[in-house]
Amino acid sequence: GSFDSADSDAAKAFIAAAETDDSTSYGITTVDAVRTATGLEGEGVIIFRDFQDPDPKEVVCPGDLTEESIKKCVAGNSLPLLIPFSQDNAPKIFGGAIKQHVLLFMEDKATPGDVHAAATPVAKKYKGDYLFVTVDKSDDRILEFFGITEADLPTARIVEMGEGAMKKFAIEGELTEEGLDSFLVAHAAGSLSPDLKSEEPLADADQEDVWVLVGKDHDKVAFGDKNVLVEYYAPWCGHCKQLAPIYEKVGAHYKDDDSVIVAKMDATANEAESVSVQGFPTLKFFKAGSDAPIDFDGERDFDGITGFIDKNKA
Repeated sequence: GSFDSADSDAAKAFIAAAETDDSTSYGITTVDAVRTATGLEGEGVIIFRDFQDPDPKEVVCPGDLTEESIKKCVAGNSLPLLIPFSQDNAPKIFGGAIKQHVLLFMEDKATPGDVHAAATPVAKKYKGDYLFVTVDKSDDRILEFFGITEADLPTARIVEMGEGAMKKFAIEGELTEEGLDSFLVAHAAGSLSPDLKSEEPLADADQEDVWVLVGKDHDKVAFGDKNVLVEYYAPWCGHCKQLAPIYEKVGAHYKDDDSVIVAKMDATANEAESVSVQGFPTLKFFKAGSDAPIDFDGERDFDGITGFIDKNKA
């Protein structure tokens, strides 16, 4: 940052922005010769980068210099315009200041021309507000997490990385410049519905003592007119496997109680907007008529679970 004095409003804003950022090196000068050497006219902030072409090596922050505008400028220019996902880049992507990411899933990273051509002008337009990340189909774990198959490629997802649960949004239609721009406009306006993974639901008549829920019918059952206990599990989870016979016994205990449903959901294959699952197994109780679940806080044995249900049911 180059300023008339270290006490100017712009300089103070620059220092305040620097104090909140540990990932970038900041320097400040009031020497005219340095300002001239950088090409700045008047007070200004210039970012020096070591990216490969076509990204410019130097970027001057535009507009008025406030703490927020400097933060946005640095965040938007501290990484390439389109960032290839890799294990080396992951900390920069997920640990950065920008928490809205556009993931661009490509068919072949060796020939990314169409995706790059569509995404580059949109990424420039939204620089500082969204981070654009390219993901190759060889990153199969990421594709599996988002429920994307090779037949879906190329495609895009917007991911919100806020303090709560991650939210995902899927683009509709082809991945073109116009389609991608419309996708971001709709997201910024809050008019998109989250993209939730789901298996196909079972008919009520096919349910057994422990109901099997999926993303598509979770909220319908959980917020219906019954008292519902749901176990969110992962097929590979050892603690879930230990709980399984106890949970089946609990389900059998309530099979003739029309006011109670004991249910489970594979949370690796299904998602529900109403709940955030951070570990396995997670048990939540939905009291009939309530609009929010109660976290299970009892012992994970038959008496502990049935006692919790009887204590909390309507």
